Amino acid sequence: MNLYKQIILHEVFPAIGCTEPISCAYAASLAAFHFGKPMKRLLLRVDPGTYKNGAAATIPHTHGAKGNLIAAILGAILKKPEDKLEILNSVTPEVLEEAIRFNHPETAELECLENTKDFRIEVTLQDDNHYALCVLSKSHTNVEKIEVDGKIVLAGNDQIPEKDTLTYREIIKKSSLKDLLLLAEDLDQDDFDYLHQGIEMNLRLSQRGKTIHLFAYEFQLMLQKGYIVKDLFFYYQGKRGGGSRRTNGRCCITYHDFGRLRQSRHCDHPDTLYRRDGIEY
Repeated sequence: MNLYKQIILHEVFPAIGCTEPISCAYAASLAAFHFGKPMKRLLLRVDPGTYKNGAAATIPHTHGAKGNLIAAILGAILKKPEDKLEILNSVTPEVLEEAIRFNHPETAELECLENTKDFRIEVTLQDDNHYALCVLSKSHTNVEKIEVDGKIVLAGNDQIPEKDTLTYREIIKKSSLKDLLLLAEDLDQDDFDYLHQGIEMNLRLSQRGKTIHLFAYEFQLMLQKGYIVKDLFFYYQGKRGGGSRRTNGRCCITYHDFGRLRQSRHCDHPDTLYRRDGIEY
């Protein structure tokens, strides 16, 4: 498999909502699928980046519920790991009500793995005598292991992605922009069609974001008032801002992403975005 195909396979995929809590839902769903018993307790442990990014993220189909823990509970109740990062599209009022009841300190707990630098999610489900553990690491759908009552579950189940060392990331770090652009020559028509579908999805999401009175809406007002000009900078920031899941708080299907390489995209703020000739707008 060539490098570009590895990138597409592991890093470009549809997701419903903010990726961190949706990954928590996916891990919990995998754990529940293999647990096969009613859970009495859920423990979610995540790396600091996931802890921070998911803390205030709105969860799809929950009428405003936020955070990684409620997402994990929903995933465990749904038990549909085949849906991967689109799993929360199946949330119903009944599922949400059950998740809210379960979301209590005596039954559900969230911990931060403070000494962990890379992406990591650990979900443990328990009843009185048994447990199941699912660990995602390095990327949002990469399963490191699933363990049930001390036994490792890895082979013979198509719910579990093939274990991968994700060595392409090390290659990317050492590559120039020219090297990466040349990789596109190895794409076939199926790859192009898949990427084009993602572009169309994100453009629709961006357009929808402009109708919500947050970043993209304010950006349009700044143009109307003459604070900024309609140039390439405006086009990029307008499209990006309209589709940002962290700014609009409303969730749609979006194609994601390149893991933690994208985090800096969400750190801009309208007060300091526009700097020209030493002047901030």
